[in-house]
Amino acid sequence: METLVAATLAGVASALATFAFLQRDVNPLLARGLGRTRRDGRDSEGETSAKPFSQRVVRPVLRWVGSCILKLFPSQVINDLRLSLQRAGIPVNPTSFIGQWALGILLPPLVITAVMLAFAPSPVLIGISVTVALAPGIVTPLLWLQQRAHRRKHLILKALPDFADLVAVSVEAGLGLEAALARVANKTPGPLAEEMKNTLRQIALGMPRQQALLEMGQRCGVEELGTFLSAIVQAEQLGVGIAQALHVQADHLRMLRRQRAETRAQQAPVKMIFPLVFLIFPAMMLVVLGPGVIRLWQSFASGQIGVP
Repeated sequence: METLVAATLAGVASALATFAFLQRDVNPLLARGLGRTRRDGRDSEGETSAKPFSQRVVRPVLRWVGSCILKLFPSQVINDLRLSLQRAGIPVNPTSFIGQWALGILLPPLVITAVMLAFAPSPVLIGISVTVALAPGIVTPLLWLQQRAHRRKHLILKALPDFADLVAVSVEAGLGLEAALARVANKTPGPLAEEMKNTLRQIALGMPRQQALLEMGQRCGVEELGTFLSAIVQAEQLGVGIAQALHVQADHLRMLRRQRAETRAQQAPVKMIFPLVFLIFPAMMLVVLGPGVIRLWQSFASGQIGVP
């Protein structure tokens, strides 16, 4: 039993360590500084700039492995995986993610096999431990991706009403729609601002504004954001004032936020039943009845109270 628990823990640790190593963010300024060389191929000190080992060797191998594995999946699965990565805010293509996933699946069994061969246990126990170690590498990436996408969706939904208010005020102050979106996106942090910056960058590169806004709504996967952007597109198509449409959408978003808060408040008593029944009530009964039970026990033990 202890061996199986150790195999599971080692599998989880290996899978998490693999993804933590491969998903490390590189400083953009440092990356540009390392990647930008002179025409003669040397940096300012006359030395050839080199990329890290993970980018030169590990990542190309993982891309190759991922491309081989992706050929086995239908195109719909690949598109769903790409959409999930976008909604989670992970700047990785499906090929690299599948390669990292395959490494996360294979690394824990290899580590478990190497460790257990050193102690020379039975082959049956090695097979069971390797099978148990496969589970973390298969399940952990999916749970991690789902949790990150859910958290990012919550952050976008939380920041959306204030973002819409600021855009409406900026448009009323005389800014154009794109200028107002850019100003608010530059002044506010969070994933919503990042997505808006990417959308404005696509518009600057030549994509039609309506198409870029609609694709942003689909990419984020937030229903309220998609409704907000669709209302902006429809207002432009119908010739309705943008400021008026933004104000209506901002009021609607604030109302939805209030309704969600009221719904969570109504669910609070139901969620409090478990801690009340199993944690708080037993402690209260122990504090209230504990001294009386102790005194009764002492009285019966000393013979002051006779048993009929």
